[in-house]
Amino acid sequence: MKRKLILLFLFLGVTLAKAQVEGITQRPFGKNRVQFKEFDWRMKTSPNFEVYYYDYGSGIADFAIVYAENEFNRITNLLGHNPSNKTKLFIYNSLTDLQQSNVGLENENSRTVGGQTNFIKPKIEIPFTGSLFEFKKELSFGIAQIFTNEMMYGGSIREILKNGALLSLPDWFMPGVAAFTAEPWSSEMDDYMRNAIFYRQLKSPHKLAAKEAQWVGHSIWNYIAIKYGEINISSILNLTRIVRDEKIAISSTLGLPYEVFIEEWQNYYKEIAKKAKEDYEKLEYDKRIKNNNPKQKIYNDVKINAEGRFVAFSENRNGRFRVIVKDLERNRKKVVFRGGFRMNSQRINENTPLLAWSDDDKLAILYTKKGQTNFKLLGINGKKRKILEHRTFAFFNNPTSLDVSADATHLLVSSDRTGSAGVQAGMNDIYLYNIPNQSMKRISSDLYDDKDAVFVGKFNNQIIFSSNRLADSLNVPPGNFATILDNYDLFLYRPDSSSNRLERLTNS
Repeated sequence: MKRKLILLFLFLGVTLAKAQVEGITQRPFGKNRVQFKEFDWRMKTSPNFEVYYYDYGSGIADFAIVYAENEFNRITNLLGHNPSNKTKLFIYNSLTDLQQSNVGLENENSRTVGGQTNFIKPKIEIPFTGSLFEFKKELSFGIAQIFTNEMMYGGSIREILKNGALLSLPDWFMPGVAAFTAEPWSSEMDDYMRNAIFYRQLKSPHKLAAKEAQWVGHSIWNYIAIKYGEINISSILNLTRIVRDEKIAISSTLGLPYEVFIEEWQNYYKEIAKKAKEDYEKLEYDKRIKNNNPKQKIYNDVKINAEGRFVAFSENRNGRFRVIVKDLERNRKKVVFRGGFRMNSQRINENTPLLAWSDDDKLAILYTKKGQTNFKLLGINGKKRKILEHRTFAFFNNPTSLDVSADATHLLVSSDRTGSAGVQAGMNDIYLYNIPNQSMKRISSDLYDDKDAVFVGKFNNQIIFSSNRLADSLNVPPGNFATILDNYDLFLYRPDSSSNRLERLTNS
């Protein structure tokens, strides 16, 4: 009887410890992600990774596996840790597909901006979101987070259970080092720190959570690298794993009290923010569209019509969005369209819906519904909106920008495309779609990210777009991950010309 009681207590202890480590919480029976299609997974392997992909994803899987292997030595050297097993990368052709997948659903609470990670099993889910440069950052972030988790908690179940019960780290610690490893400096981190200093009290790092904790953690590791050298990062991580206290590890490694270190970190970013404030003048505005944002809604697209009277903008809250048109003359606003569905525990697509004005009272909307891209042209003049055009595009996968001609006959879409023979996921190009004829012309076709395409000229007969391509031409070499950079310039294209030559407007 005593032996049975001992075994029962051991079983309960292991179960509770495992639940604590994995972050498992009680979930309603039958919880599932909404699925609109099936995934036929295939695998490619390399010395350190297993890459899983599905329809039309072979090309981006090749890109991922080559880039991941190239990053392997850099990340392991920076962290001072080599993983014990191969890391599994699940590559999705779009964020919409990731939202449908049930892979790793048992560990929802471990999701971050770099996809979903699970440190019980070395597995990362990464979606392609319409930019190969951003895809590179997501891969680096996910890999760094997996390696850091294994470094801190171990690779086996026994080590994880033991270290999970004894080691409790603040929310900024590991996501911050993963973000720093993926991108030593980022504009998001810099913007957050500057705004936190001037517009609200900079909280203690230990009181933050979610994205705020990651940005602050990013800034802390960035400060350590600048002030004390990157070599101290691996020393702090290893000492934290041994002494099980990040404050002691930082203090012992850097040779100063932890409170003094935090004060120095704050002063460093205060000086940067002060200099930025002195160098720039505050923008003046004529009208304020929104006074506050207590529910943390995302405003991804704001468009003004040619007359300057109407402003259209979108509000996205956890995946559920509204398109609002405000009349600046009458100071009235109305909701002209609603869509999406709420996803409280999933990563949402912050880039949808996309908006564009055709003329003064025709508004184009590009959005996702049931896994497909939809287009609507609305007439908003009058008390009720009127649907003038409606199309469903099965082949537009990750639209990043939209424009519509003044006569509402042509769409200009920057997007990835799948669903047809010979087309692979992972190529964000520009497409010109004729609405009356339902025909499409592909303007660019390469690995470089072509975004923000708009019609210009008296008759909308020219196109300006932003691209990180290296050559002033549509015919460029295939390229590889080393040539995909975050350096965008403006190019002018004339669709009526038979030449593939582009006119470079900027060279920054």
